[in-house]
Amino acid sequence: MLAFNLKTTGKKSAIIITGLLLSTAVLEAYQMSQGQSPVSLGQSAYASSLSQSLMPGLTTDTGNHNYTAGDVQESSNWSLSGSASKTLDSPFTSQLVNDKSQAGLALFNGALDMTQKVAFSGQFSVSVESSLLVYDANAMDGGDSLGFIMTPANASQIEANLSHSVGENLGIGGLSNSIFAGRDLYSNSDVDEEIPGQTINSNRKGADGIAIRQTDATGKLLTSSYPAVGAPDAGEKSGLYSTNKITEKMSLSWTPETVNPDGTVTGSLSYELTALTGSDAGKRYQIEAQQLTVSKSLSLGVVGATGGNYSSMTYANDGSALIAGKGTGQVEVDYLDDATQQAIPGTSASQIIGNVGDSLSVIAPDAGFESRPTSYSFPAVSVPGYSYVKSDPALTLENNSQSGPIKVYYQADEQTAQFNFKWATPSSGKLPADITEQGLTDRTIAEPDLNLASDQTLTSVIGPDGKSYSSLTEALAAHTTYSATSNDFTIYVKGPAPTLPTIPSQPTVPSQPTTPSRPTSPTAPSQPTVPTLPTSPTTPTSPTQPTIAVTPTTPTQATSPQAPNTPNTPNKVRQSQPVILPDRSDDDLTPETTAPTEAETPSTSKPEPSQPSPTPQNNKKNKSSKQTSTAQKTTSHKVDQASLAAEKKEKERKALLHAIAVESAGGGGAVVGIGLSAGLWLLVERLIPGGLLALLFGWKRRKKDDEEETPSNSK
Repeated sequence: MLAFNLKTTGKKSAIIITGLLLSTAVLEAYQMSQGQSPVSLGQSAYASSLSQSLMPGLTTDTGNHNYTAGDVQESSNWSLSGSASKTLDSPFTSQLVNDKSQAGLALFNGALDMTQKVAFSGQFSVSVESSLLVYDANAMDGGDSLGFIMTPANASQIEANLSHSVGENLGIGGLSNSIFAGRDLYSNSDVDEEIPGQTINSNRKGADGIAIRQTDATGKLLTSSYPAVGAPDAGEKSGLYSTNKITEKMSLSWTPETVNPDGTVTGSLSYELTALTGSDAGKRYQIEAQQLTVSKSLSLGVVGATGGNYSSMTYANDGSALIAGKGTGQVEVDYLDDATQQAIPGTSASQIIGNVGDSLSVIAPDAGFESRPTSYSFPAVSVPGYSYVKSDPALTLENNSQSGPIKVYYQADEQTAQFNFKWATPSSGKLPADITEQGLTDRTIAEPDLNLASDQTLTSVIGPDGKSYSSLTEALAAHTTYSATSNDFTIYVKGPAPTLPTIPSQPTVPSQPTTPSRPTSPTAPSQPTVPTLPTSPTTPTSPTQPTIAVTPTTPTQATSPQAPNTPNTPNKVRQSQPVILPDRSDDDLTPETTAPTEAETPSTSKPEPSQPSPTPQNNKKNKSSKQTSTAQKTTSHKVDQASLAAEKKEKERKALLHAIAVESAGGGGAVVGIGLSAGLWLLVERLIPGGLLALLFGWKRRKKDDEEETPSNSK
């Protein structure tokens, strides 16, 4: 239902509502002009919709519930029975009877929805021939009845009843709650009332009346209070032996008024006859039955029946039209367990609404919906926990008949029930093993043995529905069978309480660690005591200068004396710092060559002229002088040897002292490096290893000292 709030939507809503009302009025006017009763918007949508699936407990509608004007023109939409035969396909034409005591029926496939307006017409003819000169052929002597029938009976019932519908039964005798509207061609005093304006032929008792007649629930013809009137029609005569034929248009119109609680419909039915040939052409006769109650759905047919009087009766759709809703039927679809042949629990039957004459079937769930003219195949529903097996064959909906049901069979699937154990409270015991049971869908779940220990008790059970129960029996009573969803039960058990563990004493809080004192920087090592320098060696006394010889008198010229060997000048003792000499043996020590003294240096001047030979005294003096000079040379050589040895020892001592000083300096550097590295360790967080720095420092210092020493040794 649509609802509008005028306060919030204002003029726009008013325009929409006005449009809906106008469109509804136009639709209703159009339907009425077509002879249809107006229906609600919901009804129209429902009637024209087509559902393609079945749902348990719901109704599915095939739709397509209205006839079109051309439906009656097709011969395929008609079924013939009795003496009826088809003489023309299009437009459909049939000869209904052509002899005595016959009944011919042309039944329109389908039915009429009497809750809607119905309008139908057709062309009928009666032809009577006379082979006797004494008899003037009269079409009104043609038999017993010709016209429309409407009946709640289905096609098979109508056909089976044809033998009971001849003669005075007007084609409907034996069919319950049925209607005949047309010409009653024979006056039967036992079942017919006197019809106003009717002419009865005295020779053959043929009659020209028209009537609307009914049967009761038992199929007996009602004999009173029915609409009827005389409707003479001279028709046309021809032939040597006089042939009389009447051709008339018959029309039927139904207007529903009330749908009764029992499903029947009350309304008015109008019948009209119009002569088409002869002197009475154009004459119209009309009768109406008011407050007529009929079934909701009626079959429509045309019938001709004869008795002792007979003729050739025909029906043709030339110019015929049908405006009507289709009569519908409903079939039930049941979903059964193939093993038990019982309805599947919880799966209600479906309903299918279709048109009378439709073929309906149910096929496998995975098959697609199939639709053909007047034939519909619906996929079966998928039932949880079951597998599709088969369906009943297709059936055809028949008018006012209990069609079906269509049975669909399924096989139950295997399901599992689980019983799980949990502690209701903490326990030192051992839970029972979980239990698994199996069975078919919708079969009873057997209560298992829980195998609880003597010190265990069941406290509660949670069923598949999530509810708590005091016992497993109670839980199974609420969930007795296997389902396709959940079959799990949770069982809470109380067991022996667990032994409480000894609570450990609180651990002693450890004392706060003492903050380590900053390391004391190591004191710089004291400088090593410089070794006492040895006393300088005693400077040797200078050698005594030789006595200068007295210049002798010039001797006689003598040969020049050989120049004496030049004496070595003694080394002078140095008072400078000692020099470390490389190790070498005393044998390697050679005195330095010194310049001769002035006394020892030979004169470079020319010798004096030779003096006379010295006297022996003088020779003695000269000899003594030579001895003195030799002694002095010997002493000087010994002094030089001693001086060199002393100098060597002094150098060795100084070298030793220097090495001690260097090593001491290296050790001191190492100690200082260690101290500095300890301090720097705290400052730079161990970024520079102190030991390496100290060794590097000591090595560089030693190297420097070695470099300074090397030039001194090289001098």
